Amino acid sequence: MKRIFASLGVLFPLLTSAAYHDGPPFPIIVDQSLGERTISVWADPDVGVGTFYLYVPEEKDGQLSRDTPISVWVQPADKHLAEAQFFAEPAEEGANYQRIAYVDFDDRGMWETRFVVEDSDSELVKEVDVTPPGSTGYALLWFLTPFLLVALLWAKAMHQRVQYARAQQPS
Repeated sequence: MKRIFASLGVLFPLLTSAAYHDGPPFPIIVDQSLGERTISVWADPDVGVGTFYLYVPEEKDGQLSRDTPISVWVQPADKHLAEAQFFAEPAEEGANYQRIAYVDFDDRGMWETRFVVEDSDSELVKEVDVTPPGSTGYALLWFLTPFLLVALLWAKAMHQRVQYARAQQPS
């Protein structure tokens, strides 16, 4: 039993420093009017470089040109940094989104995000929660807990089985 706890004590720090899987983007704006257009935005707002995927459906009148600049303005909700502007680039051919914006986030927390199509006077504002990429060590421990409990129960059962077998042997 002591060996199991010693093994877990050695392995846990290694597990918490392992590379984590980054989650998928999630919708922050869905079919909202931006001037004469309708826009949807999916976000993966990670500390470091966050990514915004912009979906602008094709419209018969006023279709968005690939040359029309769309900017993403970000600022921490507590205003400890000045607002910064990033431009959305046209997506690669065959992508299911029309624009992609890479935004630098230097800190976790709530950030005010504004999306502006440069040829219109309207904008959309949304607060996003910027988080570190991947999971934390505590999240890993939380998800491993059921498996650790099963392993401990199995180890206890095996220990009792060995003790019972030793007790049944004639001396």
